[in-house]
Amino acid sequence: MTHTIPTISKRRKGSWDVPKDPQVWESENRDNSESTSNFDATFNNGDVIYVGDDECRGQWNRPLDFLMSMIAYVVGLGNVWRFPYLCYRNGGGSFLVAYIIFLVFSAVPIFFLEVSLGQYLQRGAMEIWQMCPLFKGVGIGNIVLCFMCVWYFCIIVSWAVFYFFSSMASTFPWETCNNWWNTESCVSISLHDKVNTSSGISLNVSRLLQTSVEQFWERRVLRDTGDILDFGGVQWELLIINVVVWIIIYFCIWKGITHAQKFVYVCSLFPYVIITVLLTRGLTLPGAMTGISYYLTPNVTKLYEVSVWIDAGSQVCYSYGIGFGTLIALGSRNKFHHNCYRDAICMSFVNVGTSLLAGFAIFSVLGFMAESVGKDVSQIVKPGVGLAFLAYPEIASHLPLKQLWACLFFLMIIILGFDSQVCMVEGLFLALEDRFPLVLRKYKKISVGIMCLIFCVISFPMTTYTGANWLTLIDGYGPSGYALSFLVAFEIIGIAWGFGAERMREAMHQMLGFWPCRFWLILWKFTAPIFCTALFILCCVFYTPLKYPDGSRLMEDESEITEVKRQEKFVYTSVLTLKREEITFDEIGTRPCRSVDEFQKVRKLGEGTYGIVYEGLDRRSGNTVALKQVRLDLKKEGLSISVIREIHSLMNIEHENIVRLFDVAVGKKPHKIFLVMEYCNQDLASLLDNMQSPFTESQVKCLLLQLFEGLNHLHSNFLIHRDIKVSNLLLNDKGILKIADFGLARLFGDPPTEMTPRVVTLWYRPPELLFGSKYQSKSIDMWAAGCIMGELLLHKPLLPGKDEIDQIRRIIYFLGTPTERIWPGLSKLTLMSKVQLYSQPYNNIKTVFPEALPECIALMNRLFAYDPERRVSAAECLESDYFKCSPLPCDPSMMPSLTGLTKKSRKRVAED
Repeated sequence: MTHTIPTISKRRKGSWDVPKDPQVWESENRDNSESTSNFDATFNNGDVIYVGDDECRGQWNRPLDFLMSMIAYVVGLGNVWRFPYLCYRNGGGSFLVAYIIFLVFSAVPIFFLEVSLGQYLQRGAMEIWQMCPLFKGVGIGNIVLCFMCVWYFCIIVSWAVFYFFSSMASTFPWETCNNWWNTESCVSISLHDKVNTSSGISLNVSRLLQTSVEQFWERRVLRDTGDILDFGGVQWELLIINVVVWIIIYFCIWKGITHAQKFVYVCSLFPYVIITVLLTRGLTLPGAMTGISYYLTPNVTKLYEVSVWIDAGSQVCYSYGIGFGTLIALGSRNKFHHNCYRDAICMSFVNVGTSLLAGFAIFSVLGFMAESVGKDVSQIVKPGVGLAFLAYPEIASHLPLKQLWACLFFLMIIILGFDSQVCMVEGLFLALEDRFPLVLRKYKKISVGIMCLIFCVISFPMTTYTGANWLTLIDGYGPSGYALSFLVAFEIIGIAWGFGAERMREAMHQMLGFWPCRFWLILWKFTAPIFCTALFILCCVFYTPLKYPDGSRLMEDESEITEVKRQEKFVYTSVLTLKREEITFDEIGTRPCRSVDEFQKVRKLGEGTYGIVYEGLDRRSGNTVALKQVRLDLKKEGLSISVIREIHSLMNIEHENIVRLFDVAVGKKPHKIFLVMEYCNQDLASLLDNMQSPFTESQVKCLLLQLFEGLNHLHSNFLIHRDIKVSNLLLNDKGILKIADFGLARLFGDPPTEMTPRVVTLWYRPPELLFGSKYQSKSIDMWAAGCIMGELLLHKPLLPGKDEIDQIRRIIYFLGTPTERIWPGLSKLTLMSKVQLYSQPYNNIKTVFPEALPECIALMNRLFAYDPERRVSAAECLESDYFKCSPLPCDPSMMPSLTGLTKKSRKRVAED
C-alpha cells in the first residue's frame, strides 16, 4: 500500500509541505533554473527553508565518518569518571535499571530526533526552529549551554595534560610530602597506608590533615585559595597548556571537522584501546573482583530514592550530549538519505557499553587498591573529578610499572576531553555560521580563530588559583542538572507537539526510505516529555546549593553563616573523623560530642598558648580527668592545627606511657571545646624544680625506661613527637611516666619528609635542625631523650643555650667539633655556608658526667651521635646494658610524688 503525502500550497501561510523525494521533485521542476540538489519546505510561519544536500556547508565523505564523529563527541569524560561513581553510589545494578529506563524512554528518542532534524534541514541548532518559531528560544538555549560547556572543558583537559607530564617522573610528585607545595599537615600516601595496615587504625584525615595526593591537587595543580573571589595569581603551567590546547583545536576545525577525519578516527578508537588495556591489567590484580562486586551489586531499595532517578536522568542527558546543539550540527553534515536511524540505535549500545566497560576497568583497580591498603572500596571512591585527579593518581602509585599506567590513563582523559571539545566547538560555530552565513562562511578561518581566541581569553579566570571554584560554579549552574533538563524538556515538547511528531515521522520517511515504527510517536509525544519534565521538577524540588570545602554556600548571603556556626561544624568534622571507631563521612555532624556539663571543674592547673587546663571530675564515671579548654581564633584559623594534630595523634596511639585522650566535650557555646584527657598530678619539670635531692640512679633508669618504651611505640607507628622535653613528660600517682603535648607531632617515613626545622624547644633541639636540615625522623626525639637523660643525672638542664648560636657552641663544647668524616653531608647544610665552627677536638661527656657508669657513657655517646643516621633508636635503647647493670631500674611505685606545685613551678607549666 502506497502512502500518499498530502500537499498544500507552500505559499499559503500557516501551512507545511513535506518535500517530495528529490528525484520526484527534479522531474517535476526540470525547467527550474535552481540547483536540483536542494528542495524546499514551507513551515508554519510561511518561511521557506531549502532542505536536502547542502554542499556549501561540507559533508561527510563516508557514512562511517559520521558515526566516528558521534562516538568522539558522545563518549567522553562522563563515561569514564562520572558513570562508574554514580553507579556505585546509587546501588550498582539498581542505578543501571534507572539509567536504562531513562535511556530507552527519553535519551534515545531525543538523540534520534536531534540527528534527524539536523540531517533533514541541513541547519544548526538555531535555524532549525524556524519550523516552530514559538520555541525559537530553545535553539538559543542550546547555544548558551554549548557555550558554557566549551568555556570550561579545555581546563579539564589542561589538568589532565598537567598530570600526564607529572606521571613521567621516576617518583610521582604526589607520593611524598617533601615538595615545596606541601605543608606540615601533609601525610604521604605510602606512610598513610603503612600506618593503616600496621596498626589496624582507619585514619580519616581531617580538613587540616591532608594526603600528599590532595595537596598536590589543591596546592600544586590548582593552588586553590579557598575563596572564589580571591584569584590569588595565575597558574602559569595551566595557562600555557590551555593556550596550546586551543591552538590545536583551531587547526583541527579551521577547514571544518570533515577535513580532520583521521584525527577523529584516532580520538574515537584509541580510548577503547586504553580502556581495554587497563581492564586487562585490572582483572589480573588481587582484589579486582571485590571492586567489581561493589560496582555491580544491586540494592533494590535504592530505586525508592529520588536521588537515584535524578542522577540517572542527569547522567543520561549529559553522556548522550543532547540539548547542546552539537548532535544537530553533526547530523546536518550527513547526506540527505543517510541512514541516521541505524546510527542512533548503534550509538545507544556503544555509549552504554563504553560506560559499563569503563566502570569495570576503574573498579577492578579500585578493588586492588582497597585490598592493598586494607580499606573498604567506599573509602577509595571519590565523586566526579576526584575519581580522575585524586583517586587514580593514588591508585597508580600502588601499581607495578606505575608510570606506564598513569600516563595511559591521563592520555585517555586528554583524548576523551579533547575530541568532545572539538565537536562542541564545531557545533557552536556551525550554528552561528547558519545564522550569519555571509560573514562567517566567507571568512571561516578568521572567524574560527577569533572564536577560539575569545574562549581562550574568557577561560583565563579558570587558570588562576581559584579557577576550580569558578569551573564548579559554571558547571553546576550551567550545562548540567536542572538547566539541561529544562531545555531538553522544552526541546522535545517543541518538536513533538509544536512541530508535530507525525510530520517528523513523514520527513524521516523521505530521508530513510522507510517508515519509522509508530512506537517512536509514543516516545516522542508522551514518554520523553514526561520523563524530561519530571526530571526538571525533581531537580528543582530537591535542589541543593553548591558548596565548597569550607561549607559556605555560593549565591547566598554569607552574613547568614556566622563564624561560630562554621567553627561548630568544623570542630565536629575534625573530631568525629578522628574517632577510633570507623565513621563514614555521611555520619559527620550527626553524632554529638559530650557536653562539658557532664564534667565538674575542680581547679585550674595551668594556662598556655593553646588553652587552659583544669582538673575535672567525670560525672558519668566518677574518674578524675584533665579538661583542656582549646583556644579558638574565630577571626583567623579557628581550631589550631596543633590542636588538630594532638587530637589526631592521641585518638590513634594508645600506650601505657602516652597520655590518653578520652573524649571531646563541647560547652553551651559551640566555640567552647574541651579535650578530656587522662589526669596526671605532676610533670617531670615541676618535680625537678621542687625535689630536695636529685633522683637516684635507679629512679633515673626507671624514668628513662618508660620514656624509651613510649618513644618506641610512637616510632613503630611512624610518629615523631618533635617536642620531647621534661615539661611534656607527666607522672601519675602510680609513678607511670606519660608523654604528652602532641601539637607538633608528625608522621614520618622513607623517603624522609621535609618539615620546618624550627621545632623542639631550643635546649633539646638536635644539631641537624640547628644547622638548617628540613628532613626529620625519629632521631630528633632520641637527641631530646639524651638531653633529658643528662638533665635527670645532673638535676639541671644539660644544654641551656640562650639562642641558636649559643646552643651550637654548647653542643660543640660537649661533643667536639663535627666533621664531614663523622657526619656525612654536614657541609651541605644551610648554616655551614654562613658560619665557621671553632675547633674543639674533644668529647667531654665523661668530663660532664665524671661519676657515670661506663654503660651510661656508652648509651649517651650513641644518643648524642652527630649523624642522625647513626643515632640510637628507642628499641635499641631498651636493649642497652645500662638498664641491665646494677643498680637496676626501680619500680614506678617507688618514684617520688609531688602533692602540690609551688608558685615557681606553676609559672613554668604555664609558660610551657
